[in-house]
Amino acid sequence: ILAQAWCEAVVQRTIEYVDPANAPEEGSYDPATQGSRNAARPGESLSEINRLMGRKLRVVSFKWLDSWDI
Repeated sequence: ILAQAWCEAVVQRTIEYVDPANAPEEGSYDPATQGSRNAARPGESLSEINRLMGRKLRVVSFKWLDSWDI
């Protein structure tokens, strides 16, 4: 091993999808429509990118750590 590095990232999941083609409330589970014949399954109306990648993530903080922080 020539070198080692450690970091810590705090990440927050946002309500927006990666692809803005879908509104944040689309694809969410709604108990009010549970059992309805016309109710879409969660994620059914999402774009292919949003089904694959989901919601956006935001890095809240990032820092490099020393070996004694581990």
